[in-house]
Amino acid sequence: MEKAAPKLAAIVLAGGRSTRMGRDKAQVVAHGERLIDRLLRQLPPRVLPVVVSPAALGVSCPVVCEDPPHSGPVAGVATGVAWIAHTHPTISLVTVLAVDAPDSPLLIPQLADALRQAGPQTDAVAVLADGYIQPLGVLWRLAALHAALARVGDFTKAPLKRLLRGANIVTITPTGGIERDYDTPEELQNLPPAVPIVPAGETQ
Repeated sequence: MEKAAPKLAAIVLAGGRSTRMGRDKAQVVAHGERLIDRLLRQLPPRVLPVVVSPAALGVSCPVVCEDPPHSGPVAGVATGVAWIAHTHPTISLVTVLAVDAPDSPLLIPQLADALRQAGPQTDAVAVLADGYIQPLGVLWRLAALHAALARVGDFTKAPLKRLLRGANIVTITPTGGIERDYDTPEELQNLPPAVPIVPAGETQ
């Protein structure tokens, strides 16, 4: 049987310098598993991942790198968007995740439900945490993300929150801390063991 086409893509930002962690966050092992592997394993079925990193991470999905490397998260998003548009032009939804938030894929069903309920006038759904709209863990309509990138203009070292300016966004407030990112070895000690993913009869 022919595999169903993916409905949604996930851009996984894994190319930061990781100065606070002290080493490449993607390669950090917690509970016997690298953060990058934990994140990718928890993506829902029919979500197409593309990792943005200058490193060869040994993952089974495509890895791309912004040019020049380490030119910032918005440049990374733009690189991922360009790859998706070129290789999978029928995809219309994209989520932007960070490797240091390894449980954030568990947000995707909530984000997708919220976007569906919000209607076509909504550009994206984001997480509201600690009173702030978070620029990562956002589910975008791809056309709206293209427009947001155009508004930013110069991607180099631009903060990710600039993508949110001018966008029509609704928010969700998740529970359980699945949206949390871990920036330091001390914070990583609070990462709970991953919940095993039970296959639902469908693979990526």
